[in-house]
Amino acid sequence: MQKHTSVPPAYPPSTVAASTMQGNTRHSSLASLEKLLRLAAFNGSFACSAELRALTGIEQQAVETWATEQWSTPVDSDVLVTALVLSFLTHDFAGQRTTWELVGYKAMEWLQAQNQQWSCASINSVESLLAMAASRLA
Repeated sequence: MQKHTSVPPAYPPSTVAASTMQGNTRHSSLASLEKLLRLAAFNGSFACSAELRALTGIEQQAVETWATEQWSTPVDSDVLVTALVLSFLTHDFAGQRTTWELVGYKAMEWLQAQNQQWSCASINSVESLLAMAASRLA
């Protein structure tokens, strides 16, 4: 039986996200969230792309650096990108959690299914993977 994981706890939105909640810019914030959610693959994962980079600032080089520094064996970049996107959503779109929550659950389940790729001594749960991803975004 597969262990059910929950979407990571909400963090306070960043100053950028909070400022986009004012006036007419709230629509553009929701439009950005919608664009980001549309980048999710059917299985719940996210992959590096120019559009993802424009929406989140997540760079392929940063993903590769994290993989090299953290793991001694290759890790699929989609695993790390998905963890980074979930951390980004939790941090920058905490106020719109109900909008992205189902995509978040699917991504969490996909990450859990990929645990043989990312599980190591210091990262042994999806929650710890997301915590590490959040620290990489800071």
